[in-house]
Amino acid sequence: MSRSDGSSFGGLRGNPPFPSLGLCRTTLVGRYLVGTLRASGVNFVAPATGAAVLPALLNFLPALSLGPLADGMK
Repeated sequence: MSRSDGSSFGGLRGNPPFPSLGLCRTTLVGRYLVGTLRASGVNFVAPATGAAVLPALLNFLPALSLGPLADGMK
């Protein structure tokens, strides 16, 4: 029986030092050295719009492509 309790991460146990230190370093670099992403520029608006539009397009793409195929089978 397949369990969805995270047991598939067999090699990642408890609190290993390498992933923990890597996450700590990435958090510190992102917080103190890189700065913040302003929510008023193109660098924010374009990815945010893309993240909203892409799933919507992927949701409707099967219906848009199967409609003409179904008409051709009549």
